[in-house]
Amino acid sequence: MEYQWEEQFSTGDDAIDRQHKTVFELSNAFLQASGKEQLDLALAKLLDYVRQHFAYEEALMEQMYMVDHQEHILSHIHLIERLETLQGRLSNDSLDRLELSMFLNHWNSIHVPRLDTNLVECLRLCETRRGDLLNS
Repeated sequence: MEYQWEEQFSTGDDAIDRQHKTVFELSNAFLQASGKEQLDLALAKLLDYVRQHFAYEEALMEQMYMVDHQEHILSHIHLIERLETLQGRLSNDSLDRLELSMFLNHWNSIHVPRLDTNLVECLRLCETRRGDLLNS
């Protein structure tokens, strides 16, 4: 099983889309890993990167004084918890790799289209307003 980036996952923001593509790459590295040591390392890298990505998005929300950011942040917390659960199951040798599929399906079907595209729209609006102020 391998996850392929599709244009439908695009938010329209190059930086965020590059980061999302990296999540796909790291997820695929996890799925292709064999042996406990490789699996541990691949999942640790994925979890670390997802945390960095979420911190990036949350910093953007804070910079923009985004009003509806609580739902987005709660979704980040939930997704991190799911990855941490996967990591715990891997430690206990009870990991089902399909759980990673469930994580990515949630990410691609709910989080990205609903929350990340909203973030990108707010970014565009913020940039437009900043440009209007600079040109006044």
